[in-house]
Amino acid sequence: MHTNDATTAIPRLMDMQVPNFLVGATLNMVIAQRLARRICRDCIESYEVPPDELKIIDSQLKTLKGSAAPAFKPRRLYRGKGCKSCGFTGYRGRIALYETLNISEKIREYIQQPNFSLDGIKKIAFSEGFKTMFEDGLAKAELGLTTVNQVLGVIKE
Repeated sequence: MHTNDATTAIPRLMDMQVPNFLVGATLNMVIAQRLARRICRDCIESYEVPPDELKIIDSQLKTLKGSAAPAFKPRRLYRGKGCKSCGFTGYRGRIALYETLNISEKIREYIQQPNFSLDGIKKIAFSEGFKTMFEDGLAKAELGLTTVNQVLGVIKE
């Protein structure tokens, strides 16, 4: 099943006429993934993060998590310069960005209610420590595995 993220899989199942009680009783976990390009190991370089890039990241985090958005203030990130190994693109290979929604008892009880909402699911998930695909991508960008531009590009698809 295709959804933009893990939390929207629950209402999508119900759109497919799966009853609330059945989703709540049988669903244990939802995993969503996207593939981003991996920075070439042969031409990787670090750079100081410009303020405008930090503003874009901060804005995206606030859009996803509201006031609960974590601070992301790296001093340096990474990119590929381009070399023969990567065909002068700066990238070679792919890396997966994930998010995993564990269906806790609280979420299970909530989705069995007739008036549940996607926002309500997200609120519970975030209160239980749910990390978005974007957050996973930022962590991988900080490690030099991919770039913030790649993360932003695949998350918005």
